Amino acid sequence: MVIKYGGHAMGLAEQMPPQEGALTDAEIENVAAYIKSMVDTADFPPGEMNLMLPTRVKKAFLEDEVVYKGRFTKQDGEDAYKNVVEFEKRVGKRGQAIIELVHNSQGSVSELSEAEIGYKHALSYSKQHILSGAAVLAIPVEADGDGELQTYLAFGTEMSPSWTLQSSFRLKFPLDKASDGEAELAGIVHYVHSPWPRRVFPALELTATQPFKSRNGDLEWTALPQVRIGLTRGGHVALNLGVEIPLSDQSWDHRTYLTLLWDFADGGFFQGW
Repeated sequence: MVIKYGGHAMGLAEQMPPQEGALTDAEIENVAAYIKSMVDTADFPPGEMNLMLPTRVKKAFLEDEVVYKGRFTKQDGEDAYKNVVEFEKRVGKRGQAIIELVHNSQGSVSELSEAEIGYKHALSYSKQHILSGAAVLAIPVEADGDGELQTYLAFGTEMSPSWTLQSSFRLKFPLDKASDGEAELAGIVHYVHSPWPRRVFPALELTATQPFKSRNGDLEWTALPQVRIGLTRGGHVALNLGVEIPLSDQSWDHRTYLTLLWDFADGGFFQGW
């Protein structure tokens, strides 16, 4: 028996073991529907569209989250590391504020590169889909340059009870020379094989990046197999692990990702382990 609340599937047996078997699935659905009827949710994106966080694809659903993203790049010469701490807070019924701090290191150079401030807005949604648009301004801290403006559209849907699809289209415009920017199209499919959040869920992400000024005359393609590991019973703390593999002529060999997310609206970090 499962209750779906805020996008997280919660099993009655796992959340309340003594009450296992007390209600049928139909009765649980009726209780959940009654609780939702007590709140005006018509103008809020439905929790069914709170899909699993991808690695590079931008997520469409609005969040109350703290996310850490770590990336290791294996390449010719000195390898590179990137660390990102992101704070996301819902604003009103359809909005989300975004604040990010980005740290980069390579060889002897280690710097707090930039701070990013942005806003995401849900443009269209139902229990079957969500479409959002966002704009993010990257402000240099210790890095060179004048900063960058990023805009993107993000989409999510459930293809079936076991498969979800998310995609995003992003444009990057350096403020000192917009023509040096790039366009990125990315998509990911998650296999949601179990209703229990504390499981391992595999996914495959593909990206295609085209610089406005073509460097090699071709799109830069990558594949990024990954897994989401639910760490808590409700799934509000989770870990993503993935390896990105270049499928075209990139300047790096491979990238390894680690993402730790905490959906603080659903509970404390140490709750439900």
